[in-house]
Amino acid sequence: MAAAYWLFLLFVALVGSASLVIGCRRCMKNRRACGNVCSSCSYPRPPGVERCPECGVLFEGSRLGTTVVRPVVVGLIAVALSGSVIGGVWYRAGGWGGSLPNSALVALAKYADSELAFDEYRRRYTSGHSRLPAFLSPKPRESRFTALCLHVAMSPPTSPSMYVSAIESLVDDITAEVVVEAFGREIERGSSQDRAYLLGALFKLHSHSSQRWRDILTLERRDDFLQDPMPEIRLGAAHMLWAFGQDPRAMVVFGQSLAVQSERQSAVYWLGNPARLHAIDTRLGPGILTAIQESRDKLDGLRALRRLTYVDDGTLQRLVDVEWERSQELVLYHRILADAGPRAEPALAGLLTQLQNDDLEVRHSAMQALGGLGTIATAAIPELVRNFREGRFAVGDAVYGEIAAFEAIVSIAGRDALVFAVEALEESQSALVQGRALEVVALYAATLEQDVCHALQAVADRGATEDIREEAMALYGRLCR
Repeated sequence: MAAAYWLFLLFVALVGSASLVIGCRRCMKNRRACGNVCSSCSYPRPPGVERCPECGVLFEGSRLGTTVVRPVVVGLIAVALSGSVIGGVWYRAGGWGGSLPNSALVALAKYADSELAFDEYRRRYTSGHSRLPAFLSPKPRESRFTALCLHVAMSPPTSPSMYVSAIESLVDDITAEVVVEAFGREIERGSSQDRAYLLGALFKLHSHSSQRWRDILTLERRDDFLQDPMPEIRLGAAHMLWAFGQDPRAMVVFGQSLAVQSERQSAVYWLGNPARLHAIDTRLGPGILTAIQESRDKLDGLRALRRLTYVDDGTLQRLVDVEWERSQELVLYHRILADAGPRAEPALAGLLTQLQNDDLEVRHSAMQALGGLGTIATAAIPELVRNFREGRFAVGDAVYGEIAAFEAIVSIAGRDALVFAVEALEESQSALVQGRALEVVALYAATLEQDVCHALQAVADRGATEDIREEAMALYGRLCR
């Protein structure tokens, strides 16, 4: 109704403009006739001549003046009427955005990426248009609103707020059945790029409403994505379904892609993506390691391997033999070894070498891996002690070397680490180290000697923080009196 009304106003304005043009043309013609010139070619009229000698047109008199008034008056009335109505609507609506018909808003929001147009259309759909009469701007139809929300949600987001608004509309303003039907049509007829954008919209949808996401992404729709001919879409869907629902079919898809050389690197990229992929299937280790060995950039594969709940011994052994070229790769590799614990013993020789690496982060991660090995890594204690003492006097990020080395010593030496705990209590100025040293003293209290009591007294007097001083005093009171 509103679109027809706006078309009628536009028609009236055009008719009025045409009438004004006709009236102006007739006025010019009449002026020529009154000026004794030919109305056609403006040839001067000779006295007593009825027809123009130049073109043969009959000379006219002032009788044309009466034919000018009517079209001019009609045109002025039509233009004034349509202009006043349009101006009133514009003023009442509060601007051009509120005065446009629904069809124009859809066109702007869909083809011009106008956030203002989309927000205005959504406002009309959810709450109507209270500032104008209903016949001027009725509530939009649900089917058009659904299509518009899907278009915005599945397009590259030119405006983050507009993208979020479309997702919220899918969640809050439209029934699940309508969205499911619309999504189904997009899956069936959309291009691979459309399906990829649809995956992104579904991924974002989960953060707004996990229940609505489950309603929309039915088991049949999941199968459609997991069996898509495009590897990136299959793997992206598997990533999403495992992240949000631990769907076992997702791991089947990853396993199949890891077995295909052309898809292997894409599989490790999605497995290494940081979005909620904890505790992934342990059977993927060999395939991920193959991808690591084939690629120059090994970071994605290492991230994926670290997400495994368990790295088998064979994969660990092969991982030790890989040559790492970048510091980031070494750090991730060390963290995988730390998670593996004593089973990473084949990597001991390499870890001892990395304790002398120039990169501080590499050294620290190597200490963590050695600590994970436990008593197996006793050969590393001299080098760890050196790092423990040197880190005490370092500045900047290097100060974490002291706590990293101390943690590794405690994990490897056990009760024998008590002497280093005493040293830390007496000499360290780090609250982290002092706190950990107090835990070691409390754990091995049965073997306390007098020097430990002196160390506790020193920390109680000069601890790095109030909490450390109070804890040291409590231990001194319990163990040394």
